[in-house]
Amino acid sequence: MAVIEVSKIRIIGFKEDEENVLDCLQRRGVFEVIKSDAEKSYSDSGLDYDFAGVKFAIDFLSQFSDEKTSLMDKISGAKIKIKEKEFPNFLGSFPYKESVSKALDLESKLNESLSKEDEARKNIDLLSPWIALDNNPSTRETENIRFIFGTISEKDYIVLVQKLNKFKLTNTRVIDRKEKNVHLEVVFDKKIKEVDSILDEVGFEKKEIPFPGMMPRESIFMLESLIKKESSLREEIKKDTRELAKELNNLRIIFDILNTKKDQADANSEIYETDKVFAITGWVQERFIGKLMTELKGISDVIHVETLEPKEGEERPVNIDNTSFWSPFESVTKIYGLPQYNEIDPTPILAPFFILFFALCLTDAGYGLILMALSFLAIKVLKVPKSTHKMIRLLGYGGFVTFFVGALFGGWFGIDVNLMPASFSKIQLINPVENPITVLILSLAIGIFQVIFGIMVSFYWKVKNGKLKDAIFDDATWVFFLVAICLFIGLNTGLISDVYDNFIMIVFWIGLLGVVFAGGRKYSNPLLKIGVGIGSLYGLIGYFSDVLSYSRLLALGLATGIIAMVINMIASLAGEMIPYLGPVVALAILISGHTFNIVINTLGAFIHSGRLQFVEFFPKFMDGGGRNFNPLRRNLKFVEIIDD
Repeated sequence: MAVIEVSKIRIIGFKEDEENVLDCLQRRGVFEVIKSDAEKSYSDSGLDYDFAGVKFAIDFLSQFSDEKTSLMDKISGAKIKIKEKEFPNFLGSFPYKESVSKALDLESKLNESLSKEDEARKNIDLLSPWIALDNNPSTRETENIRFIFGTISEKDYIVLVQKLNKFKLTNTRVIDRKEKNVHLEVVFDKKIKEVDSILDEVGFEKKEIPFPGMMPRESIFMLESLIKKESSLREEIKKDTRELAKELNNLRIIFDILNTKKDQADANSEIYETDKVFAITGWVQERFIGKLMTELKGISDVIHVETLEPKEGEERPVNIDNTSFWSPFESVTKIYGLPQYNEIDPTPILAPFFILFFALCLTDAGYGLILMALSFLAIKVLKVPKSTHKMIRLLGYGGFVTFFVGALFGGWFGIDVNLMPASFSKIQLINPVENPITVLILSLAIGIFQVIFGIMVSFYWKVKNGKLKDAIFDDATWVFFLVAICLFIGLNTGLISDVYDNFIMIVFWIGLLGVVFAGGRKYSNPLLKIGVGIGSLYGLIGYFSDVLSYSRLLALGLATGIIAMVINMIASLAGEMIPYLGPVVALAILISGHTFNIVINTLGAFIHSGRLQFVEFFPKFMDGGGRNFNPLRRNLKFVEIIDD
């Protein structure tokens, strides 16, 4: 399939129909709004505030919900089903603001209770060393005597006692010893001014005891009672929260409704309007124009739709749409980026190459079977979200081709094919471990073919767009020359008989001169024409570099098979060497080892097969960088709208 055609249209109508028109466009999801030149501020009418509140309520209440979600629903991403006619009206039927207010209040109470408990526990930690004090710290101070509480190390405590003993009317009382620290009170006559400086000198850390009007043990008892009280209070709060959480599904529906209205408000800010009329300009896929116009006329007969010519240099959005069979490969295309509007959709072109390279990177029929089985289970049994179907089907395709390529390469979970039934060895055509050069030649041959094919795609597209001259000189000459080089290599390696020697050399020189002539054709000066033409042969280095990149197919294919063999060897040794539990350990090694090998090499196969498309193939016929078609649509996170 080609890039989908889009047209630029303008919709004009009366102001009273504007909201219905936006709702229609969003529901259809085929119209991309173009921002108008008129300045217009965004007005959300409190939508952002309401949306944020509902989002908070969902996040908060989800922590306390008793709803049971099955594993199947979690995997499949099951959504709340609601009828089309009920969806927009639900906003007025459910008092979501009241639920949000309750959630905010419950969260505030919960945080306040936790804060009180946290503060109480901190105070208990501060009071614990002083629990042996038998009276209130605040009542110990007198007119002449001063008490200071603090902490000091055991070593410095000895020094402190020695220094204070030099003075009369001074004393220290150890309250607690813990972790080489001494908690003590220092008692001294207020007339002795040197005490404070001595305490600082020996590293005495003064402490303020919380709740000085009470004995520490009384304070701790009070705080522990407070903790129990707050814990009971939180249970009540959580009970109320769990009750409110029963409204989660309603809040989720509201979330999606508000989200659609936010998107409408964004679109509204890009519309030109006066006091009485509005005009919306945008891009629409041509195949949907008829249906869209019919639906708009159903809103009001006076709505006018006109087709506009794009401005000079205006970038059209790009959307690609392939048949069901090819659509999984769109994920590969989109990793690279979309083609420009006037370029070919590379998806069906890259598909056979990508899937073959994927299989060559794995080269294990057993792994292919597992990928097929997992893909089938994910879609048919686990019913994973539809948004993941394309990628999963792509892995299924890869597993299917890997099964056949792996069988031809003798790859069966790393098991030596000679140890298997004779039918398996009869299927095998190549042993990549024993004949790596054969696989390397095959990889390079496939690379040469894809590079030439990419240039031929460029030739076809230029011819289709009326650029026959460029197609011949820029593409046909290089295809001819590269084929001539392949024939020349075949001749010199004995793959082609010497009988064709003269013919191939003639073809080679014609190709070389054709590239030189084509490269300098735009210059009138003969010397410049020849110089630039010869310089264009430098492009040959780029083609050779591209072809050599395909050697990675050999490396990755060998890695998968060799790692599988090593896993089997380790499992076999463990099974023989470990008494009693040997078979169990061997089985664990086999399962974990092959799982790791499948995961890591499937990832590698996807990445490197994709890289060959992006770096070596696509640049031959497309620049990419197209802007994605982004229509106004319903972005639904929790809801699935069903037909009435």
